[in-house]
Amino acid sequence: KRDQIAESILKPNASISQGFSTTQVNLKSDQTLIGFVSRETAEELELRDIAGQVYELKKSDIESRGELEISMMPEGLVNGLSVKDFASLLSFLESQKE
Repeated sequence: KRDQIAESILKPNASISQGFSTTQVNLKSDQTLIGFVSRETAEELELRDIAGQVYELKKSDIESRGELEISMMPEGLVNGLSVKDFASLLSFLESQKE
């Protein structure tokens, strides 16, 4: 619904849709990755970060993994939009669910 889309944009941490929870992966190589899981098998995990970068990870290389309570979408993305532009954005996003 339009009001849910608006809330998701204005307050991205208020409610995170299933499948878009933010996951932090700590690798045995001391690298930390943050993104959402886009694919998972018994041996591999595919993580996509906020820039769209995809990481194909072997689960055997993962030291730890956990879900964060924050959204990957930063707050304030619409601060530079006019009310008319924000309404247009909502209309566009609402039309995409069909």
